[in-house]
Amino acid sequence: MHFKVVFRIAKALQEQGLAVLRFNFRGVGRSEGAHDDGNGEQEDARAALSELERRFPGLPLVLGGFSVGSVVGLRVAARAP
Repeated sequence: MHFKVVFRIAKALQEQGLAVLRFNFRGVGRSEGAHDDGNGEQEDARAALSELERRFPGLPLVLGGFSVGSVVGLRVAARAP
């Protein structure tokens, strides 16, 4: 979450007026829970998207990630309506 590439991309998106949420998956950093082989992590990503949708209704959502986050993001996006 604090990796330079992730931080810079988030900052650039914010500067373009987008709402940005960076978060750790369960069991990473100070997050509660334990690693769940990508299944629970997909739930984490969907929960984050739901929160953004609640806070910013009607705005388009963009999901991105770095390393494992990109794999989880693609899995979530592939199953999204």
